[in-house]
Amino acid sequence: MKTIVLGVLLALGFGVYYYSDTVFNYGRADEECIKFAEKADIKIALIPDPSDTKVFVAKKWIKGSNVVVELGQKAGGEKKGYYQSRLCVIGGGQIQIPSMFEQWQYR
Repeated sequence: MKTIVLGVLLALGFGVYYYSDTVFNYGRADEECIKFAEKADIKIALIPDPSDTKVFVAKKWIKGSNVVVELGQKAGGEKKGYYQSRLCVIGGGQIQIPSMFEQWQYR
């Protein structure tokens, strides 16, 4: 009985250690990704809506040990009322916006 309890505690401890960075980053990932996109001057939409160029968070999830945030921006042009998105990934002590070809890894 003691070995089972010890095994469960070890597994729980390993999970907390492995995902502690993810849990810590999950709460502030929205703000960090928006600041990073604005500071790096990354355009989310190809043709942003000139009346509303604000970058917003559309979705957020955990993939592996990374926090993935889908950033959106309203698009202009003929089709108004929709947004285009890019992913922002926080994990391993870094923040990045993967290229369009790398985004499939995090979906």
